[in-house]
Amino acid sequence: MFQEITVIGYVGREPNVNTTPTGKDVANFSIGANERYGENEKTTWFQVVAWNGLAEVVAAHVNKGKRLMVKGTVQVRTWQDDKGQTRADMEITANTIRFLD
Repeated sequence: MFQEITVIGYVGREPNVNTTPTGKDVANFSIGANERYGENEKTTWFQVVAWNGLAEVVAAHVNKGKRLMVKGTVQVRTWQDDKGQTRADMEITANTIRFLD
């Protein structure tokens, strides 16, 4: 089984770049994709995770507001907020990032 998602949108926050205890670089950021229908507009937000060399590219070149195309696999990640409510995010593990600016 194989699935891949492609999202074109704008970076919503500055990337958070770290190194794991095992020495792997990882970058996290959000991307918002706008959808228009008539006079209405809707933004769908995705959390993006980039590893190793791609994380280094993100650290050097990705900033809030930059227009990107992100390709990768998607999964739904659930978590508890401060009030104990279950929340969900769509998380893309990126395998390709293209700069569209």
